[in-house]
Amino acid sequence: AGVLGVWLVAQLKGWAQGFADGIARRLEELVASCRDIVAGRPVAAQQHPVNDEISAVFEALDRMLRQQQQDTEALRASARVFNTAAEAILITDAQGRIADVNPALEQMTGFTRQELLGQPAGLLYQGAETDRVSRDIRRAVAAGDVWRGETAFLARDGRRIPTRVAVSRLEDAADAGHRTVTVISDVSPIKAAEDKLRFLAYHDSLTGLPNFRSLSETLQARLQAPAPEQQP
Repeated sequence: AGVLGVWLVAQLKGWAQGFADGIARRLEELVASCRDIVAGRPVAAQQHPVNDEISAVFEALDRMLRQQQQDTEALRASARVFNTAAEAILITDAQGRIADVNPALEQMTGFTRQELLGQPAGLLYQGAETDRVSRDIRRAVAAGDVWRGETAFLARDGRRIPTRVAVSRLEDAADAGHRTVTVISDVSPIKAAEDKLRFLAYHDSLTGLPNFRSLSETLQARLQAPAPEQQP
């Protein structure tokens, strides 16, 4: 009986040690998976042949890790789009301050990211209709709509940049507020081509002087809007 008791105790100790080693190994695998996900390395699915409560916990954690991995990859993809997009991108906070800009906007305006962060977005807008456009944009963003239209941005050297923009609202669940994302396309080449075509339409190609069409339209405008003294 004594020998049998010693044998049983030894067996129990061996089983307990094996059980503890198995749990420790599985925990180490989970920790390693977490580290790989944080580092951006691919993680293989963990197999848990033992159908127990610990396995259920591991499966739940594994699902959480998978979701975290998908979210991380999505964020990395968004960051790549933000940093490599050909269009300029401007992000402002709920108070209208500049929260972030991408390299394309720095290149377009000549401002650096550090110069713009925390500044009011109005620093970049320019033009006679700025107030009206700003009101239209605020109204559309407040309603959750996307505002599209033309406006002008101001470069660091004072140059006016004609642009086509799309402004939308980005909800921020972290602070229950919202941000505004503006995608900006520089249409300077298009405007230059339009000006060139307009000049060719109203000027003689040889001399560069106003042509008959220009004279005719100028006379029509003067006849329809006479001088204040109402002289014929």
